Amino acid sequence: MKKLLENIVRRISGLKIMYKLLLVYVIIGTLPLTLLSSYMIYSTKKMIMAQHNNQVAAENRRVRNILFNTIYLATNISDSILYDRDLIKLLKENYANEEAVYKAYRNYEAIDSIIKSYTEISNIQIYVTNKTLITSGSFVRVDGQTASSDWYKEVKDSPGKLLWVYDDTADAESSLRLIRRMPLSNTKDYAIMSISISTNYMRFIINSNSINTILGIDNAMSFYSNDYNEIGRPLTELYQAGNIQLNTPYTLKYQGKDTLAYSTLQNAPKSKSVFQITTFDPLAISHVTESILLNIKVILLSFMVPLLMIVGYSIAFNRRILILRREMNKIANGDFNIIDNFNSQDELGELFKDMQKTILSIQQLNTKIYEDKLLRQKLLNYQQQMEFNLLTNQINPHFLYNTLETIRMQLSINKEYDAARIVKQLGKFMRHNIEADNSLVLLSSELEYINIYMEIQHYRFGDRVNFQITKDNELAIKDYMILPLLIQPIVENAFVHGLEGKKAGGTVVIDITSSEEYLILSITDNGLGMSENTLNALLISINDPGNKSKSHIGLHNVQQRIKLFYGEKYGLQIKTMENQFTIITVYLPLQVDYDTLIKNGGLYHEIYNS
Repeated sequence: MKKLLENIVRRISGLKIMYKLLLVYVIIGTLPLTLLSSYMIYSTKKMIMAQHNNQVAAENRRVRNILFNTIYLATNISDSILYDRDLIKLLKENYANEEAVYKAYRNYEAIDSIIKSYTEISNIQIYVTNKTLITSGSFVRVDGQTASSDWYKEVKDSPGKLLWVYDDTADAESSLRLIRRMPLSNTKDYAIMSISISTNYMRFIINSNSINTILGIDNAMSFYSNDYNEIGRPLTELYQAGNIQLNTPYTLKYQGKDTLAYSTLQNAPKSKSVFQITTFDPLAISHVTESILLNIKVILLSFMVPLLMIVGYSIAFNRRILILRREMNKIANGDFNIIDNFNSQDELGELFKDMQKTILSIQQLNTKIYEDKLLRQKLLNYQQQMEFNLLTNQINPHFLYNTLETIRMQLSINKEYDAARIVKQLGKFMRHNIEADNSLVLLSSELEYINIYMEIQHYRFGDRVNFQITKDNELAIKDYMILPLLIQPIVENAFVHGLEGKKAGGTVVIDITSSEEYLILSITDNGLGMSENTLNALLISINDPGNKSKSHIGLHNVQQRIKLFYGEKYGLQIKTMENQFTIITVYLPLQVDYDTLIKNGGLYHEIYNS
């Protein structure tokens, strides 16, 4: 058994994908679909039959209630007539002539009133044996034909007996009658009342568009049907009356077809008569058959459509797999000239795009490595050039400090205290600039040396120049670390290009603020400003990493150092208006993660610390 399963699995594994898909559909798709379809047919049939069963049973209950109410009403009316003293007196009286009879008939209005009051009753007749009475209106003299009828014979000798009969002699207005003998005391005469049920009333209140009804009496004759031709026919001719099933839906032959039926019996009050109520749903069986056929069609369609789709998809899928295999063989053999378009948006299309990207990556790999080497060499050359520029401008620090200290002491001896202080500040400033390296320094320390620089400039220009530092009260800058010499070149630029040509009222303001992401340093001067063309040329100059021009070298170095160390999103922003102002804003990260800076600024440290 184990070997058999292994052979089956091995054979299935060796099949092409197209045949595997078909096998999966047959095994996994067909079996559940077959079971589901069978259950759906069974459930649908059961549901439709239950619906029709409920309808035919509900209609039967409705008709039965109508019939019961009608016969009960007729029974009560017969009771009231049976004990009507005025009527009994009228029937027992011996009349001298016909005029007296007509007068008595006219004075008695109860029967006419009953007929007018109840639409269920089509007619009430009183059959009399009193020879002094005549036939007129509701009163009928018993003649030979009446006396020979079965119903008359059955009730004439049974006072008070209540009999329900189908009367084939009745007109179209009635086919069901209640017959009852009226005893007349102290006389040999008697009377028989006949109450006719209105067939039109029954048809009006019972008639249904979808359910047929046959009402029979004593399992013999039909006295009501939706079809006029069935009234008055024996029930055995209409359907198998002897094989009916009571109080449950069942199937019988009706009008030559299998029909859903529901039958009940109703006993007549105060009578041995039994009414049979049978309701038919002629559409039930056909509805079930049509539903099953429709379900079978849907099931077959459900089988065929997925099968055709799987076959079509399998063929197309197999064709695309062969194309991919051919192109991958080309790549494996070193041939990167594959087709340009695969015409597919699914996973195979994405796989083909990945193949194209792989080929492109392979083709670009050597070029990228070469370009990276060129960029690294370019940056190293740039650093060497900067270092050379620094060396050509650098003088021996100790010689400079000693010379400045000698000048300061001589000025102090000569009581030139302001000049001596400026020389001392100049020494501090020069020492700071010469000893500065690429290590981060406190922002507060940088601002102190900016103050020294401004003090020296104020000594030079006097009241022509004013300087101010403002900051956000909530901003803590005492622990903030920045690269050295980022602010001083910008302030120097404000003096050299903005304020030296201004005769009075020059102002430089450093404003320190922050946003959610940035520390913002704004250096504003109210100097000469720049034209739009000059500003555009300046922006091009400071943003070009390979710029070798000596103009604006300070701003260029600041911009490149910020971007190399902090990242491309940080740097300088310049706003100006000619003869009015210039604002240079420095954007730095508000939260400094030094580990991340070292990782992201690795090239910067490699260059500046080499």
